[in-house]
Amino acid sequence: MVTKTLENEELIEEAMRDVVLEKVDRDETVKADIGDPGFALTVLGPHDVFIYDIVTRERSKCRRNMLAQKLKARRPDGTPVFTTRKPLLPPKRGTVKCLLHPSDSNRATYDEMGLPTCSMDILASNYQRKEHMRKKHKQEWAAIEQIRIDTEKKEDRDFQKGLLRMVSGEKTVKEMPVETKTHVCEVCGKSFTKAVALIGHKRSHKKEVN
Repeated sequence: MVTKTLENEELIEEAMRDVVLEKVDRDETVKADIGDPGFALTVLGPHDVFIYDIVTRERSKCRRNMLAQKLKARRPDGTPVFTTRKPLLPPKRGTVKCLLHPSDSNRATYDEMGLPTCSMDILASNYQRKEHMRKKHKQEWAAIEQIRIDTEKKEDRDFQKGLLRMVSGEKTVKEMPVETKTHVCEVCGKSFTKAVALIGHKRSHKKEVN
């Protein structure tokens, strides 16, 4: 396996050297096929080449001196990220928009912050949008993330305060002493919570008798 990998890297380097010898105008492309069915190279002028994301089939331009490094990139599952062979199918197109898109619901806030707009609206998933933000809009992504973190902290604080007020209110109600009317007038049967109130009430009965 290691020997095969080394052989492929040597073939890639050899192909890149051979292609650069070709005099190619910047608007023209040339294919370099070195007998390896997994390798083909589209060259733009003497310095740039095209590479393709194996999953999304998206094409990007790569400097020739960075090609070998790009081709060594791997996804978390160990599969390669890029290929030099043009996919037979067109790129996968989604409908997820960049967070900096003019139609984003937070655009007014972003305008106040001075963040630029981005017309990207064909991302395939929220994960791709996150990766797009991290790679293409690094500073803007950091600012938006800070807003999200601050908002979550504020919502958490407000929730805790509301919960504390609710719990405190329940304790106040429960802890209030319940006054019972234990002082009963033997004349009319009316009851009072305090003895002094009963005494005052009895005086009213004396006035009625007089």
